[in-house]
Amino acid sequence: MLSTNRLPSGLLTYTAWILAVVTVVVLVVRVENALRTPLNVFPTYYTAAKLIASGEDIARFYDDAWFRQQAAEFEPSPHAKEIYNANTPLMGFFFLPMAGLSYDAARHLTSEIAFGALLVATLLLAVELEVTGVWRAAAFTAVFAAPTTFLNLSHAHVYPLVLLLLVLGWLAWRRCTDTIGGAFIGLVIAFKTAGLFLVPLIVLERRWRALLGAMSIIGVLVLLTSPYVRPSGWAAYFHYASALMAGPQLSDGSYLSVIPFTRNLFSYNAISNPDPYFDAPLLALSLQAVLFIVILGASARVAILSKDRDVTFALFIMLSLILVPVTNRATVCLGFLPAFVIFSCIKDRIVAPIGAWFFLGGILSFGPGIERVGALADWGGPIFLYARFLGLLILMGVLLALGRERKEVLVSKSTRDSVKA
Repeated sequence: MLSTNRLPSGLLTYTAWILAVVTVVVLVVRVENALRTPLNVFPTYYTAAKLIASGEDIARFYDDAWFRQQAAEFEPSPHAKEIYNANTPLMGFFFLPMAGLSYDAARHLTSEIAFGALLVATLLLAVELEVTGVWRAAAFTAVFAAPTTFLNLSHAHVYPLVLLLLVLGWLAWRRCTDTIGGAFIGLVIAFKTAGLFLVPLIVLERRWRALLGAMSIIGVLVLLTSPYVRPSGWAAYFHYASALMAGPQLSDGSYLSVIPFTRNLFSYNAISNPDPYFDAPLLALSLQAVLFIVILGASARVAILSKDRDVTFALFIMLSLILVPVTNRATVCLGFLPAFVIFSCIKDRIVAPIGAWFFLGGILSFGPGIERVGALADWGGPIFLYARFLGLLILMGVLLALGRERKEVLVSKSTRDSVKA
């Protein structure tokens, strides 16, 4: 059987790289055109940085009406509905270097930095996991053709930067430099809550140096910003986050995680979810609890029993995507790291069932045009709004299967060694 890691390096590889280059060029042109039009997201970052620089009370950021009025100064589009949302009080500080630039210059620079971060992250993943030849070209094509990539770059979003931080943390993690890996994880959590479930992984694997590194980075950032983020700022953040969890906003089909999924199916709201299958809030809550327990329990078991650091790290990134309530199409960008890890494990079994499941999950999670499936919601109900969420669930299922394999291989090896002894 021909290993897929040794595919011909001739015409097929050159053609694949040409396709990858064309994909990147098309993406750059599309992003440049998009940056000439008013779009949301970046006004939030820029407004937060400007307000911090001018000494505004950060607690006011969580007053949606007030913050939207401040953001309108930079992005006056009638379609813009900028709110600070459930971002941590620290998030605006990362954009302080942009506060001295004009809005357009800052927006373009942030998009360029995000592009560079995504390029570096993809290259590091490919090199570290030995994805070579035509497969490396195909990986670059898939990453830069994904709608989540265009969304992040056109809106000057931060998730490519978060992805790079996670990749750097993973590199330290697999080299057992736990303090450094933990520091990168801490930086991610301070920036966005997207890596929140890596903390349980640290605890389950008893990597106390990693926990110390994460907590130290977060503590230092909180201390440095304390003259600006007073206790009222943190209180406003936690109050806003808890209100978001209890409110109807998470019934919106644009959120791709367990809580929005279950609410959209079975919890009626006249504004955000007027057409569930039927109104049964208790059923939605029960289903949430069951999914949380099953997903978290299965992942914890893999983390305890498997010795494959790549698989467990990737699994808990997927766990963060699936369980953090505000996951959206932009956040899906973080799934590139787990996708690379999965491919590195199954590249010699592409035609096996596990390979088919990987490609199905990858297409649903990252493929262009998947949102068109949502048109079937008029016929089959709101579950068709969640094709990307179902793709993420499939990829997580593949990681769980790989974790089980790694455990069985370890047990088998231990048994053979005992017999030889």
